[in-house]
Amino acid sequence: MALVYLGFHINKSRMILGNKIILGSFLLCFVLLFISILAQFRNLGRTELAIVKDSANLILYILSSTFIIFSAQRYWKRFSVTTILDILVMVGLLQAFVSMIFFFFPSIFEYYTGFLNVDANMGLMKRVGLIELRLIGVGNAFFNGVIKFGIIFLILTYLKYDKRSYFYNRPIIYFLSYSLILCAGLMTGRTFFIAVLLSIAYFVSKEVKRFIPFTFKVLGYSSAMIVFFIIFTSIFGNLINESRVENVKNFVFEIFINYDDTGEFRTSSSDKTADMYVFPDNISTWLIGDGRFNEEGGSYYMKTDVGYLRYIYYFGVIGTCFFFFVQYKVVNWIVSFNYSKDFSKLMYFLLFWILILNFKGVAYLDQFSALILAALILSNKKQL
Repeated sequence: MALVYLGFHINKSRMILGNKIILGSFLLCFVLLFISILAQFRNLGRTELAIVKDSANLILYILSSTFIIFSAQRYWKRFSVTTILDILVMVGLLQAFVSMIFFFFPSIFEYYTGFLNVDANMGLMKRVGLIELRLIGVGNAFFNGVIKFGIIFLILTYLKYDKRSYFYNRPIIYFLSYSLILCAGLMTGRTFFIAVLLSIAYFVSKEVKRFIPFTFKVLGYSSAMIVFFIIFTSIFGNLINESRVENVKNFVFEIFINYDDTGEFRTSSSDKTADMYVFPDNISTWLIGDGRFNEEGGSYYMKTDVGYLRYIYYFGVIGTCFFFFVQYKVVNWIVSFNYSKDFSKLMYFLLFWILILNFKGVAYLDQFSALILAALILSNKKQL
């Protein structure tokens, strides 16, 4: 749709393709695409397109993002990057609400999965029973869901300080939104606790100079949060049976339960991840990879789901470093617009979130960073 739109609007196409930052991002993508294709020479006789597609995705994300931004600018008179961030958070809230509906009413979730293509959603179909323990949304589940909810959560953390945001100076709406995303994230996956720590770190970095007022705010919000969770737990207990409540509690807080029992912060998931740290046993794989991302049956190559290791096994340390350099460079371009110091801090927090997640699974920021970059470029007359 974006390509069709740009094809009919030649002036806008020239505006986009003539922008130095967009051209620079395209150039980086083409280099990454070349490295990805080159890695296939280590895997002759078998085509592995997962990373090749990922390498080209940033180009497609940027082009589709420009279509979204042009459309948004027609309906918002005071359009800015903050407008996009507000929309992202509202979409995240809608996703959280839908996920909660699926969780509390599994029959609705079963009705929804009945419309899905089984072959295209095999990973979800094999684990539909987990709706008894955790949240599953529309295209938003498991580790992928944690990635997205974490990004939304950190964006919402930032919006508390952006005067252009819908959530600014609306404490009740902000608190309820923050609490809903917090609950949804934790019930999607325990890795979300890292996003909670990053959110706290962001708040502390902003409020450190106002320590005493901030302390009282923390006490106030903590009290309100406790009340919220009491109400939420009460609703929770009335909608599902007691044994399921206990299972969910054990799942979400497993890391703390295990610490209380054994003195170690660990979960069944973290134990499995530790077992997946299978490192290459030869220099050529370390340097240029094996050109493999998945096994023929669809399982992970070398039985590892660790993001960094999967990239290393595909195109080595050299390709992996360049892959994450592209992620960093896009964030750096975004920061170069000097939208605000708080916004720049947000972008580095988001990048840090992605870098941490790759110690567990495959995670990248492309969809969100492309949209934000396009919004900055198309709302900045100096860049056009």
